[in-house]
Amino acid sequence: MPTQSPTELLDELRKEERQWRTARWSHLLTSVAPIIGNLYLLSKYRHFVAFLDRELGEKSLEAAFYLSISVTIASVITLAGAFGAVYVLTNWRGSRTRQLLILIAERAIEGDIGRSGALPNTALERAGESDASQSRWEGAGRSAPRS
Repeated sequence: MPTQSPTELLDELRKEERQWRTARWSHLLTSVAPIIGNLYLLSKYRHFVAFLDRELGEKSLEAAFYLSISVTIASVITLAGAFGAVYVLTNWRGSRTRQLLILIAERAIEGDIGRSGALPNTALERAGESDASQSRWEGAGRSAPRS
């Protein structure tokens, strides 16, 4: 398997970020459609059970069993659609991890990152980090061992 150069990897990350802008709509629609459809079905089940009770009498227990299975399946599908919709809405502007990787790679290519690999303050501020959070991370490092 051939290894990719950093610029190829960066181009691939940018392509994924551009694709998300159009794919998010299809993901949202495929998540919301089952939610709406299954909630509609769940609202109609009560009327259907009343109809079965009137028409089938004693056999309505067997029909209710099969109906409860379909209600469970519809509920699981609705829940899966809800998780998909929440994922799309929380990542509406794209993956923050991917955006940060693109920013770091662009800075590395431009030469803003020194030999230590640390980002300068300007790059962190552009990424939305504050000086307070940066100092918190610097303070979390281990101290040098004493001799």
